[in-house]
Amino acid sequence: MDHFNDIVFTKYYFYLTTRKCNYSKLMPEVLDVGKLEKYITTGHKEPLSFVPFHHDAPVERFMMLNSAMVPDCNTRISVHQVSDLPDEITPYCELHKHDFDEINLIISEDDHLVYRIQMEDEVFVVHSPASVFIPKGVRHSSEVISGKGSFICITLQGKYAATS
Repeated sequence: MDHFNDIVFTKYYFYLTTRKCNYSKLMPEVLDVGKLEKYITTGHKEPLSFVPFHHDAPVERFMMLNSAMVPDCNTRISVHQVSDLPDEITPYCELHKHDFDEINLIISEDDHLVYRIQMEDEVFVVHSPASVFIPKGVRHSSEVISGKGSFICITLQGKYAATS
């Protein structure tokens, strides 16, 4: 049985390191290689200005998941990497709303990432680590104030849509 476990480990390790070899014909009961691979995506850089009601910003934005990347996905995830902010930050996000809920995660290693979050007529200064739930229909905007870290935007709809 130890030999069988060694084969399984070797097969799994080889699959993870190459992702090109299909061993499922040799041992289909162990791992059906590639069956669910369509659900693994590679993020790509995309300017924030591609998003309606958003303009160029001092963040590096990665689109990680959406319905164009995985057609049967009803979630959209983007990550904004924040580092080396300029002394003055020009406003870059207009108030807008969605017909779906949105979740924002503000995360940093040193707890110093700070965002300005506006929902309707209320403005909040939010320090990491934090989460912000924005119900559908609520006008909102999010802009970095200071620090370094990640702002993760999760919308519970695979395709983006917004109105003022």
